[in-house]
Amino acid sequence: SDVPEHALKIYRSDQSFKYLLIHKETTAKEVVMLALQEFGVTDSSSNYALCEVTVEMEKFVKSNVCQIVSVISRKN
Repeated sequence: SDVPEHALKIYRSDQSFKYLLIHKETTAKEVVMLALQEFGVTDSSSNYALCEVTVEMEKFVKSNVCQIVSVISRKN
C-alpha cells in the first residue's frame, strides 16, 4: 500500500519541527534525508544522525536509532 503507516515529529536544535509520513520499510538514512529536504538543509546527510528522544521519570533519554537498528539486525 502507498499509504504511510507512521508519522514522525522531527525537531531541529532550534525546536522547530516537521511531521514526516513514512512507511514501516523506510530506513533511518531515508528519514534523515527526507528531514534535511523538508528543513531545506543542503549539507551532506552523513553530518546528521537520527535519534529517538523519550522522557522517563522527568529525564530525557536519547538513543541513536542507527545504532539500535544495527544491534537488532545482528540479533536476527
